[in-house]
Amino acid sequence: MGSFLYQELTNQELTAIVQQQFKTVDFASKLMHGGLFNTTYQIKLLATGDNYVLRVGPINRQLLLPYEQKLMAAEVEIYQRLHAANIPCPTIVVYDESRTLLDRDYMIEKFVPAHSLAETTKTESQLTPLYQQLGTELHRMHAITSPVFGRVANIIAGIKFYSWWDYLCSEVDQNTELLLNHQILTPLESEQIKQIFQNAQLLFVHIKTASLVHADLWETNILVNEAETKIVDIIDADRALYGDPEFEFAMDWSDKPAIYEGYGQQPDQLPPTIKRRLLYQIVYCLSNTYVYFVEYDDPINGEASKAKLLKKVADFEKMS
Repeated sequence: MGSFLYQELTNQELTAIVQQQFKTVDFASKLMHGGLFNTTYQIKLLATGDNYVLRVGPINRQLLLPYEQKLMAAEVEIYQRLHAANIPCPTIVVYDESRTLLDRDYMIEKFVPAHSLAETTKTESQLTPLYQQLGTELHRMHAITSPVFGRVANIIAGIKFYSWWDYLCSEVDQNTELLLNHQILTPLESEQIKQIFQNAQLLFVHIKTASLVHADLWETNILVNEAETKIVDIIDADRALYGDPEFEFAMDWSDKPAIYEGYGQQPDQLPPTIKRRLLYQIVYCLSNTYVYFVEYDDPINGEASKAKLLKKVADFEKMS
């Protein structure tokens, strides 16, 4: 699996960034692995011993989904709101979208000694306190609201929606068209998915509050301290949106009792909610299928994601 978006910096580029932002060339750097979208380094200033994380945006931006064009700008705004609510998240020191040093956006964050929840060796039962804390943090995050719906990155760019259903239909239309243009979906499949959302307006009319939803929350994006006793950062919130909090829980991994305990609310199992959750899973699958095929050059996972997408479409049709 590769990536058409990921590219390491040259030593000259890395030095130019550090010199401009910290007025020194006396530093050590270490490439941090795991991402296929951004390129990430740990930077240590040798004179002070201070550590930072440098994240550099993707190349080949013409391949990005429409809302991905302003992800770092969205992240800056989101972390400001999370900090104001005392929700653990990265502290951004620098955000540069000028592209004067290189033709990529970048940001610098304070380094926090931590590792992702995906790297734990503990059992799920041993992680119960962490999942409960996550549920509590999510409840507080979802209490942050906006007067408009949609991806934060789009809202920054002036693209706003005044109903949750309008936003969903817009993103589904865009993503199905992209998948059609790349010959990943057939015209029949693309039209079927768009029609499902067009016909589902009544499932969403009661959603009047646009809540802040992380929308990319899984174990890799949850950082815990070395002792694994508390969450110290919720990261990669750049794909966040304002919408239905239930969108957060549509991802399979989040179906854990301890998360709902911390959240203070059990999942609703009424038929309309189950239908909405299935539609939200279709939204996730559309994005994932595009990312695997077009951005990450990963046809194996792309085919698996497409198969999952079409199964969920069939499952929804059976429920209708």
